[in-house]
Amino acid sequence: MTNEPPNTLASSIESILHSFEDHSCDIAIISGYFNAKALEYLSTHAHKIRSLTLILGTQDPSTKDTDQVRFFLQDPYDLRIVDYTEQLESLRTTRKAYRFISDTPTHIAMLQGKSTLIHAKLYVFHTKDTPNRTQTAIIGSSNFTASGLGLYDNKSNKELNLVCDSKADTQAALEYFYQMLHACQDSTKQVQEALSTSFFYHSPKDIFAKLYALLEHPEADLDSDENALIEQGSKAFGLYPFQQKAAKELQKRLKTYKVALCADSVGAGKTLTALGVLSAYSNIVIITPPKLCAQWESYFSHAPQSPRDTLIADLSFCTHIISYHQAANPDEKVQKLLKYASLIIIDESHNLRNGSAKSRQNQYDKLQANLSKSARLLLLSATPINNKITDLSNQLALINPTITISGDTLNLARVCAQADKALESSAPIPKDYYRLTHTIYTTQSSEIESQLKLWGKHLPKAHIAPKLFLSSVPSGIDFSYEELVQILGLGDDKTSESISFSIYDPYPFLPDSIREILQDKQLENLGDYTTPRGFLAMSLLKALESSLDAFSKILGTIIAYHRSFLSAKELEERQDDLLDEDAAIFPTRLKKCYEYGYITKLSPRFRELCEQDLSKLESIQERISPYNAQKHFARSEKFTQVCKIIDALGESIHSQKLLIFSESIITCETIKQSLQASYPKLHIASITGETKTKEFNANKRLFSPKSQKYTLASGEKPIDILVASDCISEGQNLQDCANLINWDIAFNPVRAIQRIGRIYRIGSSHTQIHIYHFFPHIKLESYIKLESRIAHKTQAAATTTTQKNFFGTSLEQEPSQQARQEAYQALDSKLSALDETKDYLLSPSSVLGSMLSEKHQSHLPNGIFSIARSSSTSASTLAQNLIFAALQDESKKTYYTLYNCASKKLLPSVSDSDCSRNLSQLRDFASIKEADKAEFSSLERASQDYENIAFLQAIFKDIAKDLEAQILSHSQAQASIKTRDSGLYSIEKKRFTLIAFLFVNPDFSELANYKAKSL
Repeated sequence: MTNEPPNTLASSIESILHSFEDHSCDIAIISGYFNAKALEYLSTHAHKIRSLTLILGTQDPSTKDTDQVRFFLQDPYDLRIVDYTEQLESLRTTRKAYRFISDTPTHIAMLQGKSTLIHAKLYVFHTKDTPNRTQTAIIGSSNFTASGLGLYDNKSNKELNLVCDSKADTQAALEYFYQMLHACQDSTKQVQEALSTSFFYHSPKDIFAKLYALLEHPEADLDSDENALIEQGSKAFGLYPFQQKAAKELQKRLKTYKVALCADSVGAGKTLTALGVLSAYSNIVIITPPKLCAQWESYFSHAPQSPRDTLIADLSFCTHIISYHQAANPDEKVQKLLKYASLIIIDESHNLRNGSAKSRQNQYDKLQANLSKSARLLLLSATPINNKITDLSNQLALINPTITISGDTLNLARVCAQADKALESSAPIPKDYYRLTHTIYTTQSSEIESQLKLWGKHLPKAHIAPKLFLSSVPSGIDFSYEELVQILGLGDDKTSESISFSIYDPYPFLPDSIREILQDKQLENLGDYTTPRGFLAMSLLKALESSLDAFSKILGTIIAYHRSFLSAKELEERQDDLLDEDAAIFPTRLKKCYEYGYITKLSPRFRELCEQDLSKLESIQERISPYNAQKHFARSEKFTQVCKIIDALGESIHSQKLLIFSESIITCETIKQSLQASYPKLHIASITGETKTKEFNANKRLFSPKSQKYTLASGEKPIDILVASDCISEGQNLQDCANLINWDIAFNPVRAIQRIGRIYRIGSSHTQIHIYHFFPHIKLESYIKLESRIAHKTQAAATTTTQKNFFGTSLEQEPSQQARQEAYQALDSKLSALDETKDYLLSPSSVLGSMLSEKHQSHLPNGIFSIARSSSTSASTLAQNLIFAALQDESKKTYYTLYNCASKKLLPSVSDSDCSRNLSQLRDFASIKEADKAEFSSLERASQDYENIAFLQAIFKDIAKDLEAQILSHSQAQASIKTRDSGLYSIEKKRFTLIAFLFVNPDFSELANYKAKSL
């Protein structure tokens, strides 16, 4: 028998079995190894088989003893690519094989001995109790596998087998078989166990452990000293287990890459995690915003009798806390600290995301120049990407512009710029970018909530009220936000001429030869609204969104500039008439014209436009002139809404407190004064960028004494309501408070996330917090469109005007309109939804790593599955009848898919961020270590013990079809990019291997009726 159809071993066995006519036979087999499909084949002739005895060889010619039976679910030497259709069929095959050896007397034995291999194979068909009956033997090369039997037709192995029906020869073969059997050890139970549990009865944790084992893990492991020091530090500083885990993961990254970023969600305790990391170091420098220095220092104060005293005292001796300014402008002592630091920690590192300036040395350049190139760098930020992915590279590159991952050196700026370019063109993000995310460790809110529940702790439930669209202009004042939009030329009505703000941009009114001398190179090609006009329009709108007080101040400054210029006598004839003190209050560009002696070169049109602008500005000023803060501010819709919130809290405001954020320092003070007048029995205070340090710290302690670990002195009264600018929107622990109002919305919505993080924190005594967002009295879509129209660059604004920023913080770079839309919409949803801003920080490796507390190699076969159901305490709620499946193509790329069987829709599953998002939704299941046998029983009933798997085949057919369509779309986008780059790119049809899958919240009675989607 050559094993070529129809001359196969299987057909010969079938003929031999039929020759036993009215009775069954006993089968004796010697084989090097065997697989489940061969057993399934025999099960189809079970009525002809009375018993099966099988002898196997050893695993390999090793000198080591082994008790590993040579049984395989699939032929290990079958080089065909096995796709998901065959793997699903293996469920039925394996089950049939199990039933066969359970119902048929079976003895499976393995040869004992260190290096006993079996080359010749033997199949004997006989009847034990009647040896005179027909006996037949087959001797040859075929192992007892599907391919050896010839079940794959022309794709089966090429074999040579001979049938022997001589009674003497078959008897000799049988005697040889039983002689060999005496030298064997029984392995029957091993095979039964393998068939019973190979694909079945796995826990959800098994699924994720298998997936993690497939991934590249270039990070170095911790040595025993590092591990012990981090554990000691975690105990001393009081870290939760997930924070200790994060500290260890970050240390692995620091050892491997010399830089790591902790991007845990707001309120997750990044400071504590960093304290765990620094416990493994000496010579540590912490660089932090000035307002957070005292908070860092508080962690190193220790009670004399504390058992953690010695460790923290040792660490405090070698840990030095300095501000950004001190690091950028160091004295001799700080220079030495930075030079010899072994670990540098930068808190709120997103403040350094804008990188180096083009025309002048900025704080980033100064700080970068002072950092030791031999130090390891730990960055802390909940929002490292605010506007573009290059935000990330600017932070990671503070010490070294390149990073080496698995032997490849990557330029951080180039890789992130390519990722930004891909996003702008809706193309796939390059793979190298996701390799950079190996440096990042992030714990999402849902994971934190799950872990805290195990310890009887909690994050407060965030109740985010629907967005409120309210006017800051009090009743009785004849002006509105919508009117300002029209006056600035940003509305839909284009009939009236808008304010030009030409006084801020005089260069177009100079001769070309002079303009070339003065033109700031960095301001070229920035677009229609990346100009002084765009900056001024934005400033006025954001000011009016905040309050008339803030708006009046900015408006007054702009009018003063115009009056100063236009009031100069005979300007065209005598420049000397313009006094130095007058020029000092000119906008930057106009002042430059004066300094270079070009004022008289401005065209007459410039003065005409300035006069027209002044007339419009004075008209606005006249319309709002009746406004008086003490009389009118309390009449505004915003203030009225604040009062409603305070009144609803009643006496509970003393324990729940209220934190009000505004971008404008002027608005903060006006809110405080108006609240003090309206609620004289409440203690109301403010903190802004102009608050002195002593008062700043005192107000924090009085507002949130528990989180500040402060005991009120006799006579001290706790603060009930704190009004603050964004000087405390980062890093501060204010979780004694349960209510927060965003009086105005920062131009970059990420700022709102930072604000919320002040009260949405571990350690809150509140079960629920309440968040309110006040938007201007305009539709959200119009608001976002308006912001897009007035997009500006921070750098352009800083170099084209001397106007003071009355909002207390630097203006943000422009996020894309789509990103802003998503961020604003997220303000309506659960706080954990804000974690979606981290999508570009995640890779499947980092997500799976964060899901598993213990990471071991997994030897489970491909195609395993489990069943999971959301519990009432789950941090996230998932729909019914979902299937998570990890599918791998021929290139070994793995796709982590999530399919809704009810809607028959596959979530995006191609890019690393898509796959990471799908995995993240399943975090709660990764800790389930036991299989739910009752759930498996439900599946067995629905599938008739896996005899009916048509519904599974239909589901996976749809998953594969949808995934292939997504890959095609993704590949076409990539091909488009390649074509533009004059490269070559081919799109090939995919075949998928099923690595593992998970039923999520299944109703198997419904799933059993699933029908594949029609084409």
